[in-house]
Amino acid sequence: MKVLVAGYKHETNTFALDKADWTAFEKGEAFPAPVRGQQMLETMDAVAMPATGFLRYARSKGWSIIPSLWCGAVPSSYVTEDAFERICNEICNDVKAGGFDAVYLDLHGAGVAENEDDTEGELIGRVRQLVGENMPIVVSLDLHANVTERMLRSADGMVSFRTYPHVDYVETGELAGELLSRRIAHGRREPVVWKRLPFLIPLNSQNTTTGPAKRIYERLRALDTEHGTMSSFCMAFPAADFAECAPMIWSVGESASTVVEELASLAGEPAQWRLEILCADDAVQEAMARAVESNAPVVIADTQDNPGAGGTASTTGMLHALLNARAGERFVSGSGRPFGQGS
Repeated sequence: MKVLVAGYKHETNTFALDKADWTAFEKGEAFPAPVRGQQMLETMDAVAMPATGFLRYARSKGWSIIPSLWCGAVPSSYVTEDAFERICNEICNDVKAGGFDAVYLDLHGAGVAENEDDTEGELIGRVRQLVGENMPIVVSLDLHANVTERMLRSADGMVSFRTYPHVDYVETGELAGELLSRRIAHGRREPVVWKRLPFLIPLNSQNTTTGPAKRIYERLRALDTEHGTMSSFCMAFPAADFAECAPMIWSVGESASTVVEELASLAGEPAQWRLEILCADDAVQEAMARAVESNAPVVIADTQDNPGAGGTASTTGMLHALLNARAGERFVSGSGRPFGQGS
């Protein structure tokens, strides 16, 4: 079997200022620079991306790979129309060339372009239109994907990360390979059931090593083992302002509806996701109080200006709060002690 492989990665913070043009994709920064053909295969062997895991799985099955374009840009504001259309056109031109039996797309899932709110749904839809209804298309996604109904209807199967911080890139690509194997074995698309949660989950509540997320993902794995399903829970990227920005639970398999209902029951209580968030002035007062009591460093995290989530790390509200509290005059840098209590 021959599989066309392509990738497009962007997490779009629509409230940010700096847009992702093609130059941003060329830089890559946290991602490899754009790669095509044999260079993609060599690059993915040297990094840890979902495509890395899929390629390993494919080789174990004896599948041949038809490499297309793989690219990614660090989180920022909108993907420019020029960049998005360039990416789509390069991938779709390879799809038009044919010579393959299935398609695997390594996507993020939270991309928004100047001309398209649902960039992943648009890309999958264009590929589907070119290959027809019968060719398998499988997709891997980031846990922060804003999964749309168009994405779910256009692909034969999708699977997302199950960890945040993300440590299962490669494993997720291998799961996508398993999805493709299942699709081939069934000879048809398996049932796919989904349910969207009607609220947003703060990024800081999404840590899968603690709290409700840990419990829910542990149950997700257990349910898949019990029912033979492959399930995902994308907690979404709440900094993308468009209609389908929300957490999504979905499952692939004959018992998908049973699994989705239980997971939605576990995840669907909004109160469990709430955080205690301080305004800047209160955060500084809390930090100074803690500094008096301990020599350990005290960190104030301005998480809404997080460059890992599309912010520019250039806002000054926290600096103003520190200046207003005269924090720099009251504490010796690095000591955690007020002046007059040692050097």
